[in-house]
Amino acid sequence: MPATRSPRLLAATALAALATALPVAAPLLGHGDSSRLNLSIGYRAQIAQTASFAADLRVGTGLLVAYAIAATGATPETLAYALRKEVAKLANAPVPATELAKVKTQLVTQALVERQTPLGKGMALGEAIIARGDARRANDELAELQAVTPADVQRVVRKYLTGASQVTIEYTQQAAAKDGAGRPNVAIPAGGAK
Repeated sequence: MPATRSPRLLAATALAALATALPVAAPLLGHGDSSRLNLSIGYRAQIAQTASFAADLRVGTGLLVAYAIAATGATPETLAYALRKEVAKLANAPVPATELAKVKTQLVTQALVERQTPLGKGMALGEAIIARGDARRANDELAELQAVTPADVQRVVRKYLTGASQVTIEYTQQAAAKDGAGRPNVAIPAGGAK
């Protein structure tokens, strides 16, 4: 895959506490081609090559990250506006039941497949111990995911994503300087190239 020079945007929000609905809100926003971010800013608006959203909810403050790689001609400011707009839509309107059911089914299926191996079982127990302080909480995770409602998703998005403190990182690459023949202008260190 060729290297890209497209601007990237990363927006992160620190969390004060864990919330069961956040692991459901994250894939609604940004996991896969049919996620809200990819459909909205990737396919419809065509301002992003890709977009995603992740929730890292470990001990202490967690981290929510929205990420997008700009399509040709799109600016980081355009991406930031579009990301925030899509989050606001999720905060202001309940998730349709079919969309929520699809995401919950994907999450439960993923967890069950992972737990079929000793490593997967160990990871589930380790996450329960680290993130929730009790290995027995691994047994509750699937039931809690299945119990998440559209109102729960809307509530946590409002609480943790809208109006929360944010850090935005814009990553852009500048075109390399060219010499008179159109070749990259590369400085050779004293003593020659090594």
